[in-house]
Amino acid sequence: MIGWEYPPYKSGGLGTACSTLTNGLASHNIKVTFVLPVSPPETPDFLKILGTDTLKNIKITPIPALLSPYTTLLHYDEQHAAISENNTPYSQDLFSEVYRFTLAVERLATNEDFDLIHAHDWMTFQAGINLKKATKKPLILQVHATEFDRTVNSPNPTIVAIEREGLLAADLILANSKYTKRIILKHYPVDEKKIRVVYLGTEQKKERPRHVKREKKVLFVGRFTQQKGPERFLEIAQRVNSLEPDTTFVMAGQGELLPHLMFLTEKFGLTKNVTFPGFLTGEALETMFASAACCVMPSAAEPFGLVALEALSKKTPVIISTNAGVTEVVKSCLTADYEDIDRMTTLILTLLRDKALQEKLGERGQREVKHLNVETYTQGVLNAYAEVTKKTV
Repeated sequence: MIGWEYPPYKSGGLGTACSTLTNGLASHNIKVTFVLPVSPPETPDFLKILGTDTLKNIKITPIPALLSPYTTLLHYDEQHAAISENNTPYSQDLFSEVYRFTLAVERLATNEDFDLIHAHDWMTFQAGINLKKATKKPLILQVHATEFDRTVNSPNPTIVAIEREGLLAADLILANSKYTKRIILKHYPVDEKKIRVVYLGTEQKKERPRHVKREKKVLFVGRFTQQKGPERFLEIAQRVNSLEPDTTFVMAGQGELLPHLMFLTEKFGLTKNVTFPGFLTGEALETMFASAACCVMPSAAEPFGLVALEALSKKTPVIISTNAGVTEVVKSCLTADYEDIDRMTTLILTLLRDKALQEKLGERGQREVKHLNVETYTQGVLNAYAEVTKKTV
């Protein structure tokens, strides 16, 4: 399996989806070698933490590479410039570094015995193609988001070409929603018959941390990129604040838009209402979900929306864009068109003022997401494995 992030080295839902799946496969006695690029300064600690065979049926293999999750061409150039004086082995540009990572994966695979190749999103596609050619093993590509989603329909043509080559070479394509399947078919000449929709799942934990009370708090959790709509969230926050000035808005995450978001916070007069706690994980994130009146996901493009499952598992109502893939399987989410700021504002105000509705939607949502768990997600992938290997797994 080839990915580009894995906890504790993660910045978004892809890392959570990959670790959940890997653990699920391991519980079915499927042996997984998970390969991923790890860039400085995380490399030494990551190698120390996970570069061993200590997990049953799971071997994490980090490859030093200057490839951060969800990196952009500009971000790569900035990273490279920051370390170029150290005579590093890293490539001059993003695509050359992806190719260098691809060659490293190929070399590593010569010492591995495996039945199939499973690659996640565009950075890993060329490595998957090359391994398929070299070993004649079946290739499964899992699409969490396309270049059209990540850039809100302003794609980089080189990445589009990489995605096209990978999708055509794959024996099966796993899409995380019908929405993603439609995007693939719209932009790529792929045979619909080889696409399988496999919805993501999450670990089912306790309802909420004890002694945590709901507050007048509106939550955003996600990467600070155009795709996720953090600027739209602040526009909505400004409107809500004008009517409910004692509301707190929490923006949990990180990303390239952070400086701009902090500027907008001051411009909109929200410095006393908006907090930026950084990227939250574990108990800190669970507590944040459990204490919020609602979680808002105003994404311009949301192929699935794993945050919605995480929020609803803590009985936190979710307001999400109508184009989110998660709405195909979770009906308790409140929805609004990405452009409809008025409706988003109205939905938030309604939940802030109606605690009974908060509780009702939270309980309904928690019941719904129970069937979107590790086992259902894993079983969907196992069915795909059986299909391409002609073996029962």
